[in-house]
Amino acid sequence: MVTLADIRANSIGFGWYIRRCPDSALLAEFYGGILRLPVIRGRAPVWFYWVGEANVLELLSQVAPHPHRDTDPDTAACTPVFRCHDLAAYVGWLKARGVRIVRDTVHAEGRDVWLLDPDDQLVGLRERNRQSGVPGNAAAWARFDRGEDFNPGCSPMPRHIQELGWIVRHVSDLDAAIRLYRDVYGFAPLGHVGRAACFDLGNGVILELFPGGVSARRPTNREEVTDAWVQRVADHDLMNAWLKQNGVHLVNDKIQFPSAELTYAADADNHLTGFEERYDPSRFGEPRRPFLEDLEAERRWHATKSGR
Repeated sequence: MVTLADIRANSIGFGWYIRRCPDSALLAEFYGGILRLPVIRGRAPVWFYWVGEANVLELLSQVAPHPHRDTDPDTAACTPVFRCHDLAAYVGWLKARGVRIVRDTVHAEGRDVWLLDPDDQLVGLRERNRQSGVPGNAAAWARFDRGEDFNPGCSPMPRHIQELGWIVRHVSDLDAAIRLYRDVYGFAPLGHVGRAACFDLGNGVILELFPGGVSARRPTNREEVTDAWVQRVADHDLMNAWLKQNGVHLVNDKIQFPSAELTYAADADNHLTGFEERYDPSRFGEPRRPFLEDLEAERRWHATKSGR
């Protein structure tokens, strides 16, 4: 029988943030041309952007049958938040280009800015002080001081954005969500920061679960959900069996690609998280295409396992 220890050992870390929209070319002009995220590869209908470490933002042209755009940072189901530097200058630059700012808050830990992309989907920008004791900030400053130590064959990260730093998810029952994300999905808890329960997703990304969310319509396919993210796992079949063992609803049960396997799981509010195995030539029938970010994620995972 699969155990939680097996699942935690099976986790490679964060992989992809997925954002679906009617027109990925329009969003590509925003994320690539305005936010200046580096394009790894792609063209309409799908684009891949480097967002620091070995992490990827994926934009897809797919219109959900029940599209939902919650533009309130206090209730939105799933929002990517970028770790930024010199945010005041960056916000001024964005405003001059017509970017719509929803909220701009300065506080003891730094500054939080929420904006809308051309598809009315939220994006977060955060700057954190060096003195911040909040989980993950000291390690992020160490990565910043070290400089970018990996590049998946594209342009550098923009001057003001270090990396994808957080995913903010609002849930209707925080205690139940904590149990699922900790005891079933296997994410390492980092404690609470204010109202948020924090988890380490790996690769520099922190999940913040906030109360105040609402349940969504149960999707029948991942393509019906605008925003989700995907974790890398070493053994997809192991993760898939564990999710079923724990009664998790699988929206997509074992999608097979030429060199990958993917499952999307739903929490109690029908928010999706994916679990994907990539590029193990012993398990897939076709030759793998060596995407640099995938190879780097595997390298880091093996280095961590060997204690280096």
